[in-house]
Amino acid sequence: MKIRLSSRGDLMRIWKDDFLGNRGFFLPGEGKFSVGEEMEVTFEVEGKEVGKAKVYVAWQNLYGRVGELTPRGTFLRVMTMDEGLERSLGI
Repeated sequence: MKIRLSSRGDLMRIWKDDFLGNRGFFLPGEGKFSVGEEMEVTFEVEGKEVGKAKVYVAWQNLYGRVGELTPRGTFLRVMTMDEGLERSLGI
């Protein structure tokens, strides 16, 4: 899977250092993923690849209540990520 972002700020907006005690990426909206699904994600910022991560779908709220603790979207928990992505995230 490839996630294309228009700026580093967009990358930082989806990065969550602590979402329900986990690190990963929160994709807002109604994505079509299955909980538990593993995938490799390539991140592009301004048309350039910045890194890759192996993730799995750890949580989603597609149809339930929406609130501060239960936003609409999908959380991809990071299993591993390469150095380029770590550098882009500043971790």
